[in-house]
Amino acid sequence: MTFRRWDGWHCRFYTEHWRPLPKRVTFRDAASIIETARRGNGLVDGETREALERGIKIGSGGIMLRLSDEQFEAIGGVLAATQDAPDNLGAEAEDISPDA
Repeated sequence: MTFRRWDGWHCRFYTEHWRPLPKRVTFRDAASIIETARRGNGLVDGETREALERGIKIGSGGIMLRLSDEQFEAIGGVLAATQDAPDNLGAEAEDISPDA
């Protein structure tokens, strides 16, 4: 999750490969960013919390969240199990090969 202060706190969510997710939120105060990080299991240690607080102090930053499947889907994420897996494509290729 990235955040930036500009007429409120604007937050954007990304996949683990930095693809943006559809859900964006705007919070009135920085306490909501800290609460989102806590609920998203992002505050794993003191160093992470300090980095989050430093980002809030300067007006922009980010934190890696460790979301449950339900949380990930709620912000517009699609779980890998619901997408076409690469091995499905391999099975199709085997069906059309001359040796099949």
